[in-house]
Amino acid sequence: MQVSPVRPFHKYRGLGNLTLPSLLEAVRELLPRMVGRQVRYRVTDLPTERTLRYYISQGLVDRPSGQRGTAALYGYRHLLQILAVKYLQSQYLPLRKIKGLLRGRSNRELEQLLPESRAHRASLDTILKKVDGAAAEAVTPRGRGGRPAAAGAEQRWRRVVVTPGLELHLKEDLGPPRDRDELRRWEEELLRPLAALWPEMGKRRERE
Repeated sequence: MQVSPVRPFHKYRGLGNLTLPSLLEAVRELLPRMVGRQVRYRVTDLPTERTLRYYISQGLVDRPSGQRGTAALYGYRHLLQILAVKYLQSQYLPLRKIKGLLRGRSNRELEQLLPESRAHRASLDTILKKVDGAAAEAVTPRGRGGRPAAAGAEQRWRRVVVTPGLELHLKEDLGPPRDRDELRRWEEELLRPLAALWPEMGKRRERE
């Protein structure tokens, strides 16, 4: 059995009572060790309280998980989300594409996305393939925060080869689109992650 390497952020696993200053202190400790700077666009190297509130308002980071008096509380998932946003920004992705890539990711998938260190940063397409592969391997669905779903919720998946190098993973009980509008929505959702991986493809579609 292969044991996963200990990542710098693993020491925060299970924590759910971080105040905003404590959360940002953890981010500032970890971020320089994992993420390099990007110089093409104007983005903050280290997020501030204002930055985090903006991420929450845009759906990039979950809302606080609790409250202690007047202080909002955050946890391990919030830490992973912030690190993932900053890492993908370092790969020159805009926030609107990052939001699409992170939507619905479990804690395990967020961990897979992040590099062990700056020296171990892989190309974005390699990392996303690794993350999506880990998600497709799961037979038992995982709930919010990466926890196993309720008992009896086991699901099976079908693999459909679209073209060499491109596969779809479909739940066995998934039926076809009900009408033309739903078919169009499916087409848009299928192309969205590809456009995020290859921005030039998205620009070409916008010109057509």
